[in-house]
Amino acid sequence: MAGPPCEGDLLLLNGTIGGYVGPKAKDLGGKTYKTSMFLPTDWQMWEQNENDGFYFNDAGNNPQTAGEVLSFRHSGAASWWTLPTTKRNLPGGGVIGTFGGTALFVKWSRCYDLINAPANSYPNELLNGPGYAR
Repeated sequence: MAGPPCEGDLLLLNGTIGGYVGPKAKDLGGKTYKTSMFLPTDWQMWEQNENDGFYFNDAGNNPQTAGEVLSFRHSGAASWWTLPTTKRNLPGGGVIGTFGGTALFVKWSRCYDLINAPANSYPNELLNGPGYAR
């Protein structure tokens, strides 16, 4: 029986920190934005989706890509690593850390809604920081 490509929990950083994504993203020359440029409720890191080893190619995830966001490890599904990321009503969710220093368990449906939010609703907790500023 094949299992998940990654064993154990890994928290990876939001790509917004390095200016990698967002309508106003820019090359920061290897630097990052200051934490003061984010709201305390903005997602800084999360328990990575381990369904595909490629999602671990760097330490900054693209929050606009459902595959690079929350793990399904806590879904309760027997073969959680095979669940598709294209459906909203999947079970479970994952652990996220905020810039304010809190840790939360977020349901997949909430994450899905943030990823697929209309552009006029940016920024939100996931699509955050200067790259998504109005």
